[in-house]
Amino acid sequence: MTAPPDRSFAPGPGSVVRAALVFGLLLVALGGCAGAAGGGGGACGTYGARTAGTDAQASDPLATNYRLNAGDLLQISVWREEELNRQVLVQPDGSISFPLAGQIMAEGRTAGELEAEIGEQLERFIPQAVATVELLEVRGNKVFVMGEVLRPGEYQMSGPLTVVQAISLAGGFNQFAARDRIRVLRDEGDEEVAYTVDYDCVASSTNVAANVPLQAGDTVIVPGKTLGLF
Repeated sequence: MTAPPDRSFAPGPGSVVRAALVFGLLLVALGGCAGAAGGGGGACGTYGARTAGTDAQASDPLATNYRLNAGDLLQISVWREEELNRQVLVQPDGSISFPLAGQIMAEGRTAGELEAEIGEQLERFIPQAVATVELLEVRGNKVFVMGEVLRPGEYQMSGPLTVVQAISLAGGFNQFAARDRIRVLRDEGDEEVAYTVDYDCVASSTNVAANVPLQAGDTVIVPGKTLGLF
């Protein structure tokens, strides 16, 4: 009796090469998908990821390095000098007025820095004066959203706020918005800096650094699709 023929598959050299080629192409495709999902900060706009942590803290009134703004309401107390304790509003020019200490610039300083300045001024009249500054209300921590959104205007930041969140506060985009050309304008000393943001890229990305954390005074501009602002 004749044994049945052996029909087991034995890959030839050509089959091995084709399989390796298909496997390599699959790896390349998967790598491309992962890169798109990761979406680096540069791919979603011009914002530098290295500044993200610093900016988020600067916008958070609960952070110890929050810098005061015009409109903020403060409670200033002096140890053992209850008659000096009072609420103080940071004036539009960024200054405050406090008994015995006079006019002091508060805007741009942290609460700790302002405490040190008040204490130093009070020591002319009160030896070893110790002042405490408490932030009661954040009224000056504002950003502005303009352009093709449903509710353009100024918005209060009571905590960290990103460009995506600011657009949400403004009601989202209208039908004319160019979502890939959002601009964030920021004053940095004597220089105005502009960042561009691609909203859809940020929304579909796992790279949170591309979602610009806003600072007090930032302006978010959403241009139109046909007649962009820039």
